[in-house]
Amino acid sequence: MKSAGYNSRDDYFQRRNGIYDSVFVNSFLYCASMKKGIALLLSILVIYQTHAQTQLTDFSNFTSNRSSTPSGFINYKGLMYFTAQTDTDGREIWVSNGTQQGTYMLKDIFPGRNGSIAKLFDQISVVLNNTLYFVANDGTSNGEIWKTDGTREGTEKVTRFLDHAISDLTVVGDQIYFLVKEKSLLHVWKSDGTEAGTSLVLGDIPYINTTYEGKVNNTFIFTFRPPSAQGSRVWRSDGTAMGTYPITDVIDGNGGDPGGTIGLTQYIEYHNELYFNSRHALHKTDGTLENTTTITTLFDITPTLVDYAGVIEANDKLYYTFYAAESRKLDIWESDGTEAGTIHMYGTSSNNYFLSSNLLAVPGHLVFVSKNQTGGSSLFKLNVESYDVEEIKEVVADPEQPFIFTTSSDLCRLYDTGTGKYFLSVPFDYDTSAAWITNLTDTATIQIEELSNSFYHFIYEGDIYFSKNDGMSGSELWISDGTESGTFLLHDIDPSPFGMTNNILASVSDKLIFTAAEALTGQELYVYDGISTSLLKDIRPGYYPSFPNNFMAFQDELYFTANDSLHGKELWKTNGTPDGTNLVVDLLEGTTSGNPRFLTVFRDELYFFAERDNKIYLCKLQDTLVEFITHTGVTSNNFPYEPIEVIVSGDYIYFITSAWGEDLWRSDGTTNGTFKIRDLSESRMLTDVNGRVYFIAYDSTGTRPDFELWTTDGTTVGTVLVKDIGTDYASSPDELFSFKNKLFFTAYTREQGREIWQSDGTENGTVIFTKHNPSSIGSVKQADFCMLGNNLLFTSYDDVHGMELWKTDGTEIGTRLIEEIQPGKEGSYPGHKVVIQDQVYFQAYTESNGMELWASDGTHFGTKMVADIISGPDNSNPEQIVSIGDEIFFMASTPSSGRQVWKTNHLSVQTFEAVDSTFNISVYPNPSSDFINFDPDVEVKEVKVFNTAAQLISIEKIVGNRFCVSHYASGHYTLLIETNKGVVAQAMVKL
Repeated sequence: MKSAGYNSRDDYFQRRNGIYDSVFVNSFLYCASMKKGIALLLSILVIYQTHAQTQLTDFSNFTSNRSSTPSGFINYKGLMYFTAQTDTDGREIWVSNGTQQGTYMLKDIFPGRNGSIAKLFDQISVVLNNTLYFVANDGTSNGEIWKTDGTREGTEKVTRFLDHAISDLTVVGDQIYFLVKEKSLLHVWKSDGTEAGTSLVLGDIPYINTTYEGKVNNTFIFTFRPPSAQGSRVWRSDGTAMGTYPITDVIDGNGGDPGGTIGLTQYIEYHNELYFNSRHALHKTDGTLENTTTITTLFDITPTLVDYAGVIEANDKLYYTFYAAESRKLDIWESDGTEAGTIHMYGTSSNNYFLSSNLLAVPGHLVFVSKNQTGGSSLFKLNVESYDVEEIKEVVADPEQPFIFTTSSDLCRLYDTGTGKYFLSVPFDYDTSAAWITNLTDTATIQIEELSNSFYHFIYEGDIYFSKNDGMSGSELWISDGTESGTFLLHDIDPSPFGMTNNILASVSDKLIFTAAEALTGQELYVYDGISTSLLKDIRPGYYPSFPNNFMAFQDELYFTANDSLHGKELWKTNGTPDGTNLVVDLLEGTTSGNPRFLTVFRDELYFFAERDNKIYLCKLQDTLVEFITHTGVTSNNFPYEPIEVIVSGDYIYFITSAWGEDLWRSDGTTNGTFKIRDLSESRMLTDVNGRVYFIAYDSTGTRPDFELWTTDGTTVGTVLVKDIGTDYASSPDELFSFKNKLFFTAYTREQGREIWQSDGTENGTVIFTKHNPSSIGSVKQADFCMLGNNLLFTSYDDVHGMELWKTDGTEIGTRLIEEIQPGKEGSYPGHKVVIQDQVYFQAYTESNGMELWASDGTHFGTKMVADIISGPDNSNPEQIVSIGDEIFFMASTPSSGRQVWKTNHLSVQTFEAVDSTFNISVYPNPSSDFINFDPDVEVKEVKVFNTAAQLISIEKIVGNRFCVSHYASGHYTLLIETNKGVVAQAMVKL
């Protein structure tokens, strides 16, 4: 018998039960020799029921809804592709044909609030052979190449092994080139658009940052700043390691950083050569070392940096513009690619700040924004033959100089609509702007009010598409034909109200405590007492917020920080009642803030850090008095060292301070017993394992300045590197977690990808724990460890089941998949795990229900959806899960209310007393799409079918020990099987 890819019934059962768990007395059965399939022992079947969920809050302190902020527009197959952010789906790819009905999300690549697209879509997408390729993160790795034909079904992952930040994509001939960034190393890759055709060209190039990726003459060109270099180099690649090398020395340039050290700018292809400029010179290359030359020294534009440099090709020439906002100078140059043909066309300077723009080419002229004679800024056109300049119209009379000029928010933008009209956006600050439509004459240059305060403009079929916040819908997708009446909101992509932020939920005296904002009170403390939700105390009366924060439960009260305007930000506490919510101590008299943070309970006393005399002190609370134990020190320029992490381990408090480097400290709670253990370049993630502290760090003074695993016994000599996992690169350990007196963590190797490791504190005892995914991408990205009973639960990935919920007892054979919540290779993305009583609560995704609240007791049958906040496939994204008694509280989103506080009951257990555990039955093939068969040694009479919500959905009479499942929807079911020997339970997966 063959079905679902298995060679036999026995093969299916052996392979399935090597991965899945069950709720039986013997939780792991792995019997390869069984003739009639695995016999699963069941002592008692527990089926969890989905309880009603209740929304507790309905806050909204904003007049507008959430913003989707459409951006990164491109045109593919005659449609607009861009990215937009929603509260339920994160930032994903959207498609539009210019109508509301024709605007939709292409695919939820990374289910939940995270979103798959981190950069502007137009920077990370290219078209090759009529297929759109782009960079995305679906939660299984840190970045891969994806492709789409414009359909949801045709949107799929190309690579599965890169797992790093990927730069922009560049099409060169029939290949896509890109750079993979791994800490301080750069790797050059190419791809023909297939996984097999994606390969490393040259790796391990030391770098600081990249500035440009492009092409010339079928050659990939890229620029980066080498370590310890005040400038950048241009490299080329022909797709081979031998053909990948630098074609310039380090050249001083200006790429926008304060030091002017990023390097070279303004690359443009022209006559089969690539032109670029450094700070003072114009260069060109045909992609070879011998033909990379400096054309001419342009000029010494200013002793300060150029804030914007642009270039266009028009009239068979190149036109460069250079704008220095600080020195208030603008120059435009013309070049035919020769020294003699490189001419200064236009130059102006001013004692007053003025605006500038990109260059726009129109027949016979260049159009741009510059200063006018009255000190304002106007739209001009420059005759490319005579170099005569004509002022068209003033657009700003007295522009205000920004504190720091950025091209994204302070540069005017000119666009050709293709209809004989031109669009000019004039920014005032980061969220306000004016808009003009012009035909380049004074009388026909008109300000369009409806187009004001618009951003991320894109011209599509003669219309202007952009992002704008009208004060009601948030920043959404708009369209304009260049007239007031023809400018309107096209589609409110994220119509959900703001609701609350993802606030931390805490408890005291069987009451739920949280912060929320209302218009009359600002951000304040609220309480749910089991009956109703109310303002606990308006700590800072009026609409200014007190910003309660830094919650810590201590001696049956909840301590926190807040600012009541009379005492500054100080230490408060509450017992859950208004009268019991009070200031504990005013560390600094008057309105000056002591700013307490990192509240920590140590030896039944409350410790924290606070400010005094321009220093930061470790403090201890004694009733209403505070002991300032010792300060963390100051730098040579008198800045205090800031604590960034604190834990308690054994007899000590350990903490890390940061200023010039990050230093490890230890304290026994006394002045003499508080001291610095070691200076490090960076350190983080302090983790206690049975009285010993582990952390990740690197020491730039050592031989290996990479992030690796360290440990300390509280002494300088005992603070050491545990193991150099990445032999010539950083393994970047993460998610350190204590389990059974060992440290479990994730780490990256080039051979295995990111996997789970364990350590006993020795080099030989620090080993990879288990690898169940053969791909070099590794099995984990965000393990999200938690301990349930004697098992460690985590989220892991393989190419068969996707991202799902796993567990281990600390042994390789005891490591297995708990439940495939979402069948298929994408998975359910379990996350935000919180253990409550004998269950772990978490969010998980299914195609039918979206990202909702689930719970598991660590078994297959005991893994169920708890609350379906939004019916159907939309995501409510439950997070911040806490419990009070049998009530479960969490934050979740709905389209009508936004993000709010919800509650549900702890799962009750329903027992099927008729279930018999004295015999077993085989069910095969399982999974199945049509029929399943029962063990021929028993007579099956009837089957009751339950869904994942423990609802009885059908009762089937059985003839011939065969059960038809073709009419059931794909998913997971529980079968209660009545036989001539008794009643047994079995799980079934319908394909």
